Amino acid sequence: MTWPVAGRSGNLSHGPGRPPREWTLIEDLRRCAGWLLWSRRMSSDLGLVPVKELAPVLESLGLSESQVSRVEHGKVDVPLRTIHSYERLLELPYGELQAPLLSLSRVVDDDLGRRWLQPSAVPEGRSGAIVDEIFDAEEAGAPITGAQWLRLAHAVATGVCDGVPTRLLFRWVRRLLSELMRGVNNGYFVRLEAASTVAAYDHTAPMVLRAVRELTAVPGVSGAYDAWAVVGDIRNPRLLDQLIEPLQTVPESTFRAFCAALSQPGFDQRLTTEQMRSICSACAARLPTAGHTTVEVVDRLIGWMPRSVTAAVREEIARIRPRTRRSDTSQDDRDLDAELAVYLRFATEAAWPGRPDGQLEALLRVVLLGEQFGQRMHTGSLLWVSPYAAALAEAAVFVASSDDFGAAAHDAAIYVLSRTVTADNEELLRSVLADTRRRDLRSACLMALGHISALRTEDDLRPYLCDSELRWTAIYVAGITHHPQLMSPEAESPDARWWQSVGPGCWE
Repeated sequence: MTWPVAGRSGNLSHGPGRPPREWTLIEDLRRCAGWLLWSRRMSSDLGLVPVKELAPVLESLGLSESQVSRVEHGKVDVPLRTIHSYERLLELPYGELQAPLLSLSRVVDDDLGRRWLQPSAVPEGRSGAIVDEIFDAEEAGAPITGAQWLRLAHAVATGVCDGVPTRLLFRWVRRLLSELMRGVNNGYFVRLEAASTVAAYDHTAPMVLRAVRELTAVPGVSGAYDAWAVVGDIRNPRLLDQLIEPLQTVPESTFRAFCAALSQPGFDQRLTTEQMRSICSACAARLPTAGHTTVEVVDRLIGWMPRSVTAAVREEIARIRPRTRRSDTSQDDRDLDAELAVYLRFATEAAWPGRPDGQLEALLRVVLLGEQFGQRMHTGSLLWVSPYAAALAEAAVFVASSDDFGAAAHDAAIYVLSRTVTADNEELLRSVLADTRRRDLRSACLMALGHISALRTEDDLRPYLCDSELRWTAIYVAGITHHPQLMSPEAESPDARWWQSVGPGCWE
């Protein structure tokens, strides 16, 4: 169904338009923010209303007609309070638009993003009311939403929670991280930003590290990578040393988790020269026996360090990469323009026919071709929050199913599907899952059905549970949806027992 504004005539806002040059990295956060706010407003019923007629409502939210125009065209910086005003204008939960933009700002070298991350920038957080809300919800055994967690995190960042007893605050931090590890869609995005905010605050940083160690030490745990990535937002160098010192001797999975955590302080240039040398020494010692995944993790980690420190590690990666790199995903013969044309055609036809979105094209380039994992991931989150998500997921299934595209395009399409799928895609996903023989696409569609909470009690997961290549995905989707076959003999495993003990996914 196209946007309501597609049938309207007259002087219409078209958003920030195409950036001055092609992106493979995010180059301008205010364009991203303006685009998201514009697309969400124009795709809603408010898109039918001229901005002049919205003036009284805008004024009540602290916005003006001219400000809306400048913000949506990416002409001015966008304060967090303005993003929150749009959440209120569109009647969205607190953080639905803020969280993915804030998370993206952590992996982009941009002055606006740095200002967003200052405690003084948060639109809500100076009131103790959220502390009472969290306390009352926990006492009553009630769920806590992602919006509440983000408000609590903002209260932590502004010092409001400094008087909360340490044991109580640690319990809340631990629960937040536990829910993050089971977070799905918006329930994941908002909890991720809440956890990152809490990790960056010195008072709660040790609590984050302790909680992550405890939560990820359980057999069969899911979401460990996400939890360890949050540790990277800790700013205390002594706490980071606790990850660096054992790097050479920890098990492989723990090594990759620690590398994920250390990537963020590497990007932020918060590692000392001595810390970087210690990291490189440990990596060089492990690389000769490392597999493809570990090699790529190390490559991402050292990418932010000076070559004078990383020379030996880079030489070792160059020497062993031919042994570890997949041979079927070469980018050499990839036709990116043809891929983009498919995604943009699906998006334009579903949203605003005849009005191609140049900023959407720029963001798609980052997701399809970007080499910076964090930017690729959080740009994908922006696409999910945008009104284009379902159309992009449909396009991804088309590309992934087509013989006209090679392995690299197929892999990228499966990634896009994982980042953009919505409930509107259920029928398509079920059809492809039933018909395709490709294991990677079947796994992606099964995962997607879980992420949109579309699995029903009568859906039989046993064929997937008994398939060694699909088993992990089947247990995961059974876990997040609390499917009854999670308790079946076919699912019996540490993974299934972990899900049984912690409960289903967190969507809200």
